[in-house]
Amino acid sequence: MSSSKINVMVDIETLDVEETAVILSIGACTMEPFEEVNTFYEEIDVFTQTNRTQSQATLDWWKTQSNFPSKGIRNLKAVLTSFSRYLTFYGAEPILWCKGTDFDTKILSHAFKQEGVEVPWKYNAVRDFRTVKKLFPVPSVPNPNAHHALGDALHQAAELKAIAQQYSFVLES
Repeated sequence: MSSSKINVMVDIETLDVEETAVILSIGACTMEPFEEVNTFYEEIDVFTQTNRTQSQATLDWWKTQSNFPSKGIRNLKAVLTSFSRYLTFYGAEPILWCKGTDFDTKILSHAFKQEGVEVPWKYNAVRDFRTVKKLFPVPSVPNPNAHHALGDALHQAAELKAIAQQYSFVLES
């Protein structure tokens, strides 16, 4: 990997909370040092994930939401391969930011390994946005696209940028 780094906010939507969860969608967006935000969004065909899990509690929760992801048409391995290309496109080491390190990247890592696709980030290149948000509070703006993987990633990236500006720190690059 290169010595330069690229910060990427990642969010996924799933049908379980375990690392074996069926993945409905993956959303991501680049952050500093780029002015232009480059995004990734894919919905995944759930019927291609027969070796992954669903929980009744998560299915029941989705029934209360108005924005259930529509049925994806690509299989999990193809989407993970595309996501890997997105993360490595810039020739920089991806630093993944998530709202908690025990959900998104844990599930994604398991899926990458299960599908035989190399995990495109280092084990120590995962950052926890939830902790940063707790340590450095700023006024929160409602997320108009909550529980949409790309909408959540973009919203979380904007919040992290606001925190970085208010508290005068720079993301790794």
